[in-house]
Amino acid sequence: MRKYKLMILTLLILILSTTQVTASSLFKDISSSDWTYPAIEKLVNDQVIQGYADGTFRPNANVTRAQSAVFLGRALDIDVTNVKNPGYSDVTSKTFGYAYIAKLTELGIFAKAERFNPEQTLTRAQMAKIIALSFELNGDVTNQFKDVSSSSFAYLYIGQLVKAGITTGTTATTFSPGAFVNRQQLVLFIYRAQNPERPVTPPVQSDGPTTAEARELLQQVNKARAEAGLPALKYDSAVENVAMIKAKDMRDNTYFAHLSPTYGQPHEMLTQFGIKWTYSGENIAAGQNTVSAVHTAWMNSPGHRANILNQNYTHVGFGYVNGGSYRTYWVQMFIRK
Repeated sequence: MRKYKLMILTLLILILSTTQVTASSLFKDISSSDWTYPAIEKLVNDQVIQGYADGTFRPNANVTRAQSAVFLGRALDIDVTNVKNPGYSDVTSKTFGYAYIAKLTELGIFAKAERFNPEQTLTRAQMAKIIALSFELNGDVTNQFKDVSSSSFAYLYIGQLVKAGITTGTTATTFSPGAFVNRQQLVLFIYRAQNPERPVTPPVQSDGPTTAEARELLQQVNKARAEAGLPALKYDSAVENVAMIKAKDMRDNTYFAHLSPTYGQPHEMLTQFGIKWTYSGENIAAGQNTVSAVHTAWMNSPGHRANILNQNYTHVGFGYVNGGSYRTYWVQMFIRK
């Protein structure tokens, strides 16, 4: 039997992606019970997006500008025969997605410029523009996001997406225009634009933990804090979402570290997802089979214990997933608001 070593790390930060197939049968990392399943299934069946050779979909993998052109072009079913050279200095006929980049530029979806930056990761602001233009959303609308200036190139497009019910932002008051877009997010935006009568929405977030593991962890963490004379941490469902994505990212991309190849450092990831914080930290672990085991491991490690008992934190969120090299991945994200 394979033996799994306990792996835990800690970090303290201060500042001040004509045969009908289903996603569950095609991709081993997408469950049919996932709320995003209908959208992924539809776009897979429509041959808009595909998976990887290893049988995964990699929903949290970032999308490049070239990849976005391909997915969008397929969704629009545009004719890419005999396309004109778009004139970008960094795009040739051998560039991935060349025909779609050229046609979408001709249609005005992508702006003509010196460079296209095909390998650059697509941002949420850029996604808003190409979705709004591709699906001919209109209306002189305003948006409610305090992180989107009225002078931003994406201001109108973001407002049009909100009006069309395609997005509600990363929080009620933020859109996170500079955050990167992953494969799952782009699928959802395209699906919603194509199917306004069949919306796919995430489950309503509660103020408390959404999994049994998170509920038990919260109890143990706050018990330890109470024994140390510290106030209990409040649970933040938005932070839980980020912690869950981080746990999945470690499993799906086969790494174990605070630095994510997808999202960067934990404090950068929190910011990308619209989380406002003044003090943040992260505990991660892998290989433990129970909440009690991982909590004990963290409390027996000086660095992790210090995070759990840090008086500066006010809120916490937990992530937990099964699978991957270590069978289990655990994430605690702490913040002070």
